Amino acid sequence: MSEVLTSDIPYAEGGVFMDVKYTKIQTAGCNAPLKITPGHFATNHAHINYYLDMTTLKTRLSEAREIAKSLVGMFLYDTVVDTIVCLEGTQVIGAFLADELTSAGVLSMNAHKTMYIVTPEYNSNSQMIFKENNLPMTRDKGLRPFSIMAAS
Repeated sequence: MSEVLTSDIPYAEGGVFMDVKYTKIQTAGCNAPLKITPGHFATNHAHINYYLDMTTLKTRLSEAREIAKSLVGMFLYDTVVDTIVCLEGTQVIGAFLADELTSAGVLSMNAHKTMYIVTPEYNSNSQMIFKENNLPMTRDKGLRPFSIMAAS
């Protein structure tokens, strides 16, 4: 089921306010809707035909919780999780994911028996780095890259 909607909050692009038209689609196994906008979108490394708006998935409480619930199955059975590294503003999802994993009994091997949620910073060369205060949460943790690839 999909429906075409118009955002009730106009935004400014180049000083001109414009309406954002998107199609809301439901996905199987998750109650958080995806908002897609067809068109031609170009970045410095890609040309795409659809824009996925991740804003509410990353910031709205109910949608972030739904996303975390749908992701938790990927880690339940064979993974020890000490640290969740959040990229692109996904800290709310990361916190719910930690909560879901803890509730499901996923082990954490650090001294505090809890999960850390951290976000890297970027240096002047656009490389991801962890500041000194976050190193104990990330050093020698066997971090595995995991990302939700979408623009926001």
